[in-house]
Amino acid sequence: MHSQNSNGLLHLTQADPEDSALTQAFLEAARILRTAGEKLDFAPAQNTIHRGQRWSSIHAYLRPALGRPNLHVLLDTLVTKVLIKQNTTIGVEIQSPDGHKQSIHAYREVILSAGAINTPQILMLSGIGPWQQLEQYGIEVIADLPVGFGLHDHLNLPLYVSITSPVSVTLSKMQRLPELWQYMTHGKGYLASSAILGVGSADPDLGLVLFGLGSTHEGLLRDIANFKSSTFRGLFPFSQNTSQEGFVLLASCLQPLSRGTVSIRSVDPTQAPVIDPQYLIHPYDVTCMTKAVRLAVRVVDMAPFQILGAKLHLPHLDECRHLVPDVRNDVYVECIVRTAAITGHHPAGTCKMGSPSDPATVVDPLLRVRGIAGLRVVDASVMPTPISGHPNSVLMAMADRAASLISNS
Repeated sequence: MHSQNSNGLLHLTQADPEDSALTQAFLEAARILRTAGEKLDFAPAQNTIHRGQRWSSIHAYLRPALGRPNLHVLLDTLVTKVLIKQNTTIGVEIQSPDGHKQSIHAYREVILSAGAINTPQILMLSGIGPWQQLEQYGIEVIADLPVGFGLHDHLNLPLYVSITSPVSVTLSKMQRLPELWQYMTHGKGYLASSAILGVGSADPDLGLVLFGLGSTHEGLLRDIANFKSSTFRGLFPFSQNTSQEGFVLLASCLQPLSRGTVSIRSVDPTQAPVIDPQYLIHPYDVTCMTKAVRLAVRVVDMAPFQILGAKLHLPHLDECRHLVPDVRNDVYVECIVRTAAITGHHPAGTCKMGSPSDPATVVDPLLRVRGIAGLRVVDASVMPTPISGHPNSVLMAMADRAASLISNS
């Protein structure tokens, strides 16, 4: 890894092909495929890492501002609803851990930034949402808007590739005393890396992420991905081997057309909302994911990876055991995608931004909730379509733009 820019608020690092044989092979494989006529865009991965830790927006923006007299942060506090009077926002209701509720008055505006899952929940509990659902729970309808619709997310199918060259991150390497010392004293080494080494895209809407982790240990990773044990072992044949060299390619569809919903299950704000992502409900997404899997196979088959002794291990899953593992078989690929693909944790779209004349719109281009004065939404829920990649930087740019809009209003 090398630092790309540390002059701003964020610290960016980028995988260095000169230090990573896997990144180098990834880029070289793409070059060969482009020479053969494929439209590809592969690049070293960028990370927001500083001194061995993820440098998030909390580090970059919130912590430097904590001492300001006009900022007060409440911890362990739940926003239960937005308070609205005559279609004008007057504040918010909050609840402390002991159940005590109180109201906070807003002099100008309320900026709702609870994410693509909780923002629609708060709006619906406040009386802003589909009237049928609100009336079902006895909530007074203040604005009948399509809140909670349009949920989109990226799916990733992990494909494990074993290699014979000692160039990946393994658990046995990370557990060595010199590595622990390097991390604790200098914030460097394997433990200071995300192990994400490369990202790539190809027409149409195909995405790949190179994850340079050879040790896919079940005890560490299975619960994180919420896999059944049998599924995990079917994906990662060396899941008990702490020294196995290899990497994972995440195959993804960057612009899925499937749309899900977020809805409330109760008027109790502590009850989690109902999330129905409806992954792969649109046939295009199945086709797109199938092509992404086949792209991963082609990349691994290129000479730069074969020199490293690369062998891709197609998933052997109980649900697909009646099918011969063959990426040329559409039925087999669809089966492994439907069984083992996991969320990219990029939910968005549940409070769509768009033209006020569009009936699917919840917020206008200035992020104001339609028909409600003094209320804006600034988070991923306003994104009308998916970002072709990780939305982190886009959301920060959105927040920066929103700050300008609010300051100048």
